[in-house]
Amino acid sequence: MTAASRELRFWVDMALECSRRDHTALLGPGDQRGPFLTARALGMALAALNDARALAINDVAALAAGHGRLLSVPATSGLAGSDPMLAGAAACAQVLRARYPKQARFLDPAWSHWLELFR
Repeated sequence: MTAASRELRFWVDMALECSRRDHTALLGPGDQRGPFLTARALGMALAALNDARALAINDVAALAAGHGRLLSVPATSGLAGSDPMLAGAAACAQVLRARYPKQARFLDPAWSHWLELFR
């Protein structure tokens, strides 16, 4: 995963923004308060971003070398050959939505905005 990709960088920034909002007391009680829960949520979101992208491009060499996947979840059938950026973005968006349910009003428009920008 290259940090230079604007499509993927959007979701890295969204994950960090979710963490910032989660720890801002004026915005209300957070979902992932504390360093361990925050690190877990960020790790899950970024791993989903990486893994879905790698599976979508069917990066067999990286997967065989053990460098492609960060999560030990089975591959979704029919994902190979799809748009890798869309797969990564959708996976990350879903993980962020699950880990930060109180930020749905922020994450739902972010998904629509990403689709407008890059699709």
